[in-house]
Amino acid sequence: MCIRDRFTADEQLLFMSDSGIEMGINWLYQDDTSKYFWWDNADPSQRSILLPNYSGISFAGGTIDISTQYAATILTNDIGAIDTSIEVNSTTGFPDSGIILINTEWIQYFSKTDTEFLSCIRGYGVSDPDSHTGGTFVYPACQLTANITSTDTVIPVTSTEKFLPTGTIFINNEAIRYRSKNSTNFLDCERGSFDTTALPHAQNEKVFPASFEAFISSTAQKDGRTKTVEVLIQYQYGSKWE
Repeated sequence: MCIRDRFTADEQLLFMSDSGIEMGINWLYQDDTSKYFWWDNADPSQRSILLPNYSGISFAGGTIDISTQYAATILTNDIGAIDTSIEVNSTTGFPDSGIILINTEWIQYFSKTDTEFLSCIRGYGVSDPDSHTGGTFVYPACQLTANITSTDTVIPVTSTEKFLPTGTIFINNEAIRYRSKNSTNFLDCERGSFDTTALPHAQNEKVFPASFEAFISSTAQKDGRTKTVEVLIQYQYGSKWE
Protein backbone atom coordinates (compact mmCIF):
# COMPACT_ATOMS: atom_id res chain seq x y z
CA MET A 1 0.00 0.00 0.00
CA CYS A 2 1.45 3.39 -0.98
CA ILE A 3 1.76 6.22 1.52
CA ARG A 4 -1.24 8.11 0.09
CA ASP A 5 -3.47 5.03 0.21
CA ARG A 6 -2.28 4.26 3.73
CA PHE A 7 -3.07 7.83 4.79
CA THR A 8 -6.56 7.55 3.27
CA ALA A 9 -7.11 4.19 4.99
CA ASP A 10 -5.99 5.67 8.32
CA GLU A 11 -8.41 8.58 7.87
CA GLN A 12 -11.21 6.12 7.19
CA LEU A 13 -10.28 4.08 10.26
CA LEU A 14 -10.25 7.19 12.43
CA PHE A 15 -13.67 8.23 11.08
CA MET A 16 -15.06 4.74 11.71
CA SER A 17 -13.70 4.53 15.26
CA ASP A 18 -14.85 8.07 16.09
CA SER A 19 -18.29 7.14 14.75
CA GLY A 20 -18.26 4.15 17.09
CA ILE A 21 -17.62 6.45 20.05
CA GLU A 22 -20.55 8.66 19.05
CA MET A 23 -22.74 5.60 18.64
CA GLY A 24 -21.74 4.38 22.10
CA ILE A 25 -22.59 7.76 23.64
CA ASN A 26 -25.94 7.80 21.83
CA TRP A 27 -26.72 4.33 23.15
CA LEU A 28 -26.02 5.47 26.67
CA TYR A 29 -28.31 8.46 26.28
CA GLN A 30 -31.34 6.82 24.72
CA ASP A 31 -34.31 6.12 26.96
CA ASP A 32 -35.52 3.02 25.11
CA THR A 33 -36.14 0.76 28.11
CA SER A 34 -35.67 -2.35 25.96
CA LYS A 35 -32.03 -1.36 25.39
CA TYR A 36 -29.91 0.87 27.60
CA PHE A 37 -30.81 2.89 30.71
CA TRP A 38 -28.95 6.08 31.38
CA TRP A 39 -29.13 8.23 34.51
CA ASP A 40 -30.83 11.31 33.06
CA ASN A 41 -33.59 9.19 31.49
CA ALA A 42 -34.21 6.73 34.32
CA ASP A 43 -36.86 7.19 36.99
CA PRO A 44 -35.64 6.87 40.61
CA SER A 45 -36.69 3.24 40.95
CA GLN A 46 -34.39 2.33 38.06
CA ARG A 47 -31.40 4.27 39.34
CA SER A 48 -30.61 1.48 41.79
CA ILE A 49 -29.72 -0.73 38.82
CA LEU A 50 -26.02 -0.49 38.10
CA LEU A 51 -25.29 0.06 34.45
CA PRO A 52 -24.07 -3.17 32.89
CA ASN A 53 -21.04 -3.50 30.69
CA TYR A 54 -21.37 -4.05 26.96
CA SER A 55 -18.62 -5.64 24.92
CA GLY A 56 -18.09 -6.62 21.32
CA ILE A 57 -20.93 -4.52 19.85
CA SER A 58 -20.53 -4.71 16.06
CA PHE A 59 -20.56 -1.39 14.23
CA ALA A 60 -19.26 -0.22 10.81
CA GLY A 61 -16.50 -2.79 10.46
CA GLY A 62 -15.42 -2.60 14.07
CA THR A 63 -16.46 -3.14 17.66
CA ILE A 64 -17.56 -0.92 20.55
CA ASP A 65 -16.94 -1.76 24.22
CA ILE A 66 -18.63 0.12 27.06
CA SER A 67 -17.74 -0.37 30.72
CA THR A 68 -18.95 1.52 33.79
CA GLN A 69 -17.57 2.05 37.26
CA TYR A 70 -19.22 3.49 40.36
CA ALA A 71 -17.53 5.37 43.16
CA ALA A 72 -20.78 6.20 44.95
CA THR A 73 -23.51 3.71 45.75
CA ILE A 74 -27.26 4.33 45.45
CA LEU A 75 -30.24 4.26 47.82
CA THR A 76 -32.62 1.50 46.80
CA ASN A 77 -35.53 2.79 48.94
CA ASP A 78 -36.77 6.04 50.46
CA ILE A 79 -35.53 6.57 54.02
CA GLY A 80 -36.89 8.75 56.82
CA ALA A 81 -34.93 10.97 59.17
CA ILE A 82 -34.96 8.38 61.99
CA ASP A 83 -34.19 5.19 60.04
CA THR A 84 -31.11 3.42 61.38
CA SER A 85 -30.59 1.00 58.47
CA ILE A 86 -29.75 2.33 55.02
CA GLU A 87 -30.46 0.04 52.05
CA VAL A 88 -28.22 0.61 49.02
CA ASN A 89 -27.32 -1.10 45.78
CA SER A 90 -23.95 -2.25 47.14
CA THR A 91 -21.64 -1.51 50.08
CA THR A 92 -18.62 -2.96 48.26
CA GLY A 93 -15.51 -0.86 48.86
CA PHE A 94 -16.91 0.93 51.92
CA PRO A 95 -15.15 0.11 55.24
CA ASP A 96 -16.88 -2.20 57.74
CA SER A 97 -17.76 0.85 59.85
CA GLY A 98 -17.48 4.52 59.04
CA ILE A 99 -19.30 7.61 57.79
CA ILE A 100 -21.35 8.14 54.64
CA LEU A 101 -22.85 11.27 53.09
CA ILE A 102 -26.35 11.53 51.58
CA ASN A 103 -27.19 14.97 50.21
CA THR A 104 -25.98 17.21 53.09
CA GLU A 105 -26.40 14.65 55.89
CA TRP A 106 -23.47 12.81 57.42
CA ILE A 107 -24.43 9.37 58.77
CA GLN A 108 -22.23 7.17 60.96
CA TYR A 109 -22.70 3.41 60.65
CA PHE A 110 -21.22 0.65 62.79
CA SER A 111 -21.66 -2.43 60.59
CA LYS A 112 -22.83 -3.39 57.13
CA THR A 113 -24.10 -6.22 54.98
CA ASP A 114 -23.64 -6.47 51.21
CA THR A 115 -26.56 -4.08 50.69
CA GLU A 116 -27.14 -2.24 54.00
CA PHE A 117 -25.42 0.18 56.38
CA LEU A 118 -26.54 -0.74 59.91
CA SER A 119 -26.81 0.78 63.41
CA CYS A 120 -26.70 4.25 61.91
CA ILE A 121 -26.42 7.49 63.85
CA ARG A 122 -28.32 10.06 61.84
CA GLY A 123 -27.24 13.69 61.50
CA TYR A 124 -23.69 12.89 62.54
CA GLY A 125 -21.43 15.83 63.40
CA VAL A 126 -22.91 19.22 62.53
CA SER A 127 -25.40 17.90 59.94
CA ASP A 128 -29.13 17.40 60.53
CA PRO A 129 -31.13 14.17 60.08
CA ASP A 130 -33.24 14.27 56.94
CA SER A 131 -35.35 12.06 54.66
CA HIS A 132 -33.92 10.94 51.32
CA THR A 133 -35.50 9.40 48.22
CA GLY A 134 -34.60 6.15 46.51
CA GLY A 135 -32.11 6.66 43.70
CA THR A 136 -30.06 9.24 45.61
CA PHE A 137 -26.27 8.84 45.58
CA VAL A 138 -24.55 7.72 48.79
CA TYR A 139 -20.98 8.94 49.02
CA PRO A 140 -17.99 7.85 51.08
CA ALA A 141 -17.09 10.42 53.73
CA CYS A 142 -14.17 12.53 52.60
CA GLN A 143 -12.97 15.99 53.65
CA LEU A 144 -9.92 18.16 53.10
CA THR A 145 -7.41 17.86 55.93
CA ALA A 146 -5.69 21.15 55.08
CA ASN A 147 -6.29 24.36 53.17
CA ILE A 148 -5.36 24.14 49.48
CA THR A 149 -4.58 26.85 46.94
CA SER A 150 -5.95 27.03 43.41
CA THR A 151 -2.71 25.54 42.02
CA ASP A 152 -2.00 22.67 44.43
CA THR A 153 -1.71 19.35 42.61
CA VAL A 154 -1.74 17.20 45.78
CA ILE A 155 -5.11 17.15 47.55
CA PRO A 156 -4.89 15.94 51.20
CA VAL A 157 -8.05 14.25 52.50
CA THR A 158 -9.28 12.09 55.37
CA SER A 159 -9.36 8.95 53.22
CA THR A 160 -9.36 7.97 49.54
CA GLU A 161 -10.88 4.57 50.28
CA LYS A 162 -13.72 3.77 47.87
CA PHE A 163 -12.51 6.32 45.30
CA LEU A 164 -11.47 4.97 41.89
CA PRO A 165 -7.70 4.54 41.24
CA THR A 166 -7.86 7.45 38.78
CA GLY A 167 -10.83 9.72 38.25
CA THR A 168 -12.48 12.99 39.20
CA ILE A 169 -13.28 14.64 42.51
CA PHE A 170 -15.46 17.68 43.16
CA ILE A 171 -14.86 20.36 45.80
CA ASN A 172 -17.64 22.95 45.82
CA ASN A 173 -18.03 23.80 42.11
CA GLU A 174 -14.52 22.78 41.02
CA ALA A 175 -13.90 19.50 39.20
CA ILE A 176 -10.41 18.08 39.77
CA ARG A 177 -9.00 15.15 37.82
CA TYR A 178 -6.43 13.02 39.65
CA ARG A 179 -4.12 10.48 38.04
CA SER A 180 -3.21 8.47 41.13
CA LYS A 181 -3.79 8.36 44.87
CA ASN A 182 -2.45 7.02 48.13
CA SER A 183 -4.49 6.41 51.28
CA THR A 184 -4.82 10.10 52.18
CA ASN A 185 -3.94 12.11 49.06
CA PHE A 186 -5.12 12.57 45.49
CA LEU A 187 -1.99 12.99 43.37
CA ASP A 188 -0.92 14.64 40.11
CA CYS A 189 -4.16 16.64 39.99
CA GLU A 190 -5.43 18.76 37.11
CA ARG A 191 -7.18 21.74 38.65
CA GLY A 192 -10.28 23.36 37.16
CA SER A 193 -11.09 20.39 34.94
CA PHE A 194 -14.05 20.28 32.54
CA ASP A 195 -14.25 24.08 32.17
CA THR A 196 -14.69 24.67 35.92
CA THR A 197 -12.66 27.29 37.77
CA ALA A 198 -9.69 26.35 39.97
CA LEU A 199 -10.23 27.87 43.43
CA PRO A 200 -8.66 27.75 46.89
CA HIS A 201 -10.56 25.55 49.36
CA ALA A 202 -10.57 25.45 53.13
CA GLN A 203 -9.80 22.57 55.48
CA ASN A 204 -12.83 20.36 56.19
CA GLU A 205 -14.54 21.11 52.85
CA LYS A 206 -16.40 18.05 51.53
CA VAL A 207 -14.76 16.11 48.70
CA PHE A 208 -17.04 14.13 46.36
CA PRO A 209 -16.15 11.46 43.81
CA ALA A 210 -17.59 11.49 40.32
CA SER A 211 -20.67 9.38 40.94
CA PHE A 212 -19.92 7.05 38.08
CA GLU A 213 -17.77 6.81 34.99
CA ALA A 214 -18.45 5.26 31.59
CA PHE A 215 -15.47 4.13 29.53
CA ILE A 216 -16.08 3.66 25.81
CA SER A 217 -13.60 2.02 23.47
CA SER A 218 -14.20 1.81 19.70
CA THR A 219 -11.95 -0.24 17.39
CA ALA A 220 -12.32 -0.12 13.60
CA GLN A 221 -10.76 -2.62 11.17
CA LYS A 222 -10.06 -2.18 7.48
CA ASP A 223 -7.64 -3.89 5.09
CA GLY A 224 -5.78 -5.57 7.92
CA ARG A 225 -5.27 -2.31 9.84
CA THR A 226 -6.94 -1.26 13.10
CA LYS A 227 -7.58 1.99 14.92
CA THR A 228 -8.82 2.35 18.50
CA VAL A 229 -10.31 5.48 20.04
CA GLU A 230 -11.12 5.66 23.76
CA VAL A 231 -13.12 8.16 25.81
CA LEU A 232 -13.97 8.48 29.50
CA ILE A 233 -17.32 10.07 30.39
CA GLN A 234 -17.74 11.12 34.01
CA TYR A 235 -21.00 12.00 35.73
CA GLN A 236 -21.81 13.90 38.89
CA TYR A 237 -25.28 14.57 40.31
CA GLY A 238 -26.84 13.25 37.10
CA SER A 239 -25.03 15.79 34.92
CA LYS A 240 -22.41 15.01 32.32
CA TRP A 241 -18.79 16.05 32.70
CA GLU A 242 -16.66 15.06 29.73
